[in-house]
Amino acid sequence: MSAAPQELQAPVEGATRKRSCVACRQKMDQARLNRVVMHEGKATADPSGKLAGRGAYVCSSLRCLKDAIRSGGFCRALRIKNSGAEPMVLANEFVMGLRMQHERLTRAGALSSDHVKHSKKRDALLFRLGKWESEVDHTR
Repeated sequence: MSAAPQELQAPVEGATRKRSCVACRQKMDQARLNRVVMHEGKATADPSGKLAGRGAYVCSSLRCLKDAIRSGGFCRALRIKNSGAEPMVLANEFVMGLRMQHERLTRAGALSSDHVKHSKKRDALLFRLGKWESEVDHTR
């Protein structure tokens, strides 16, 4: 009996899911992309990746965020007619949400432990936060 196709096999320990940016179509680890969902009738940043509903992923760049809105990438991915998204509003939501996640980890003392200190999740969070802070700062 042959092995199951790779996409049907259980994920390997430590493996990450790949997702594509709805604007530039670049594939990355899910943890390095930013999720947008429809929440209460409008496109909302989901920095934790835990809000319910269909999500669309975008790079940590204002250019990709604007392109996803302008080209209809969010609408296609979320299966809606109009996202009602504003690029700077979403960018600021990502910055605030990622800062809150970082503060929670810091308060819990998790950043001092070796396990979390070098974890992919923490590295991805700091990567995304740094990118968004730099993007938002350049527009001011």
